Amino acid sequence: MAEIQTLSYKDLASDRQTVAAVQTLKAILAHASKGEPDCIMRVNDSKGGLGLYRVSKPKLDVLYAAKA
Repeated sequence: MAEIQTLSYKDLASDRQTVAAVQTLKAILAHASKGEPDCIMRVNDSKGGLGLYRVSKPKLDVLYAAKA
């Protein structure tokens, strides 16, 4: 963190997008490898900040809450 603070750019908003993209891919691939294809992610949806929807199950998995 100290190294990041010394950099001339510190746009945390872009970090949130990068983290969301990585978490999305990891979650979709994890479910696909278990035989659950066709998962989708919704970002900043009314039910969660980053939510995984699965065709096979109606339950939403929220990876992280909506931005406050």
